[in-house]
Amino acid sequence: MCIYMHRSRLQIGLYTVLIVVLSLAPIENVERSVWLQQVGLDKVVHVAMYGLWGWLAWRAWGSMWSNAQIFTIGSLMGWGLEVAQSQVGRDFDWADGIANMIGLLVGLWAANRKDQT
Repeated sequence: MCIYMHRSRLQIGLYTVLIVVLSLAPIENVERSVWLQQVGLDKVVHVAMYGLWGWLAWRAWGSMWSNAQIFTIGSLMGWGLEVAQSQVGRDFDWADGIANMIGLLVGLWAANRKDQT
């Protein structure tokens, strides 16, 4: 396995850990969270986070797994973290789960588009 693949897999692993930590960390500044939701930035953050995850996952696993498989894994992670948030004092949010899936689609689209050029 080439160094590039090792680096890509390390990146997706570390980024996955970062998403899990951020998703399950307690929100201490509730006012800021409400403000983010009111201006819609919360969903933009979800799309961006999962878009990057999809792109990194494709770089790491695109030669072994299909886009559908990467999308399924990312979706399961996103929805699983939404459910887990309800167990750690945070709220389950359907819109966050949908934003995560949109981000995955954008990230996979961007990765495949870049590969075609």
